Amino acid sequence: MSNAATNTLNRSAKDKAFTFSAELFLMQHSCHWFCKSKAVASARLLLRNKTSHEQVLAAVAPDTRQAYVALTQN
Repeated sequence: MSNAATNTLNRSAKDKAFTFSAELFLMQHSCHWFCKSKAVASARLLLRNKTSHEQVLAAVAPDTRQAYVALTQN
């Protein structure tokens, strides 16, 4: 999230906001997944934000995506 906030990739203001939102959505999804289940977390993400887990994962910063995938791989 700090990379998205400081805009280390020199994105436009719109792209920076989009990436930062995706980072927040992914954090929220991870919290719901930890407390409930991945299915519940994904359903909440889709219902509340009209965004799928796959869309969020594609929109986060590359470093975040890489760390998240490494952490959640079985």
